[in-house]
Amino acid sequence: MTALYDTIGIDYAQLRKPDARIAHQIHAALGEARTVLNVGAGSGSYEPAGVDLTAVEPSAMTALGALIGHITGGHLEGKQSFQPMNINFGLFPDPDPETIPKKDEEGKRLRGKAKGRAKKSVQAVRALEDIQVWVDAQRASQVEFAGTPA
Repeated sequence: MTALYDTIGIDYAQLRKPDARIAHQIHAALGEARTVLNVGAGSGSYEPAGVDLTAVEPSAMTALGALIGHITGGHLEGKQSFQPMNINFGLFPDPDPETIPKKDEEGKRLRGKAKGRAKKSVQAVRALEDIQVWVDAQRASQVEFAGTPA
């Protein structure tokens, strides 16, 4: 029987400690930065103390957001625990069924792989739109990362 994280990892948030090797590398890379932008802040606790921290999460509709959601526990919200090795369309939230084309250009009903490609196409377009909105918002905020203007 496979143990699910929602059972075995129930108190992980209280027990987790940063890996000293990773923390050292991050702190060295940040140098004397006083302002830190942490993309996907829910996935760790490595920021140095005393910095002005801005945590941002990209949209779950994007590959980055879907992956961050998955590794921080989002995969436990569904009916099953889905644990892929790499980013794939299974991590993305399902699109509204009304947005998925039912027929091809010739008016024939989509079936099998063609139906799957149509769904993935909708997911890809939505991801590109959402990541552009997110990137634009980050640029507009003029947040500094490691002392360099965005």
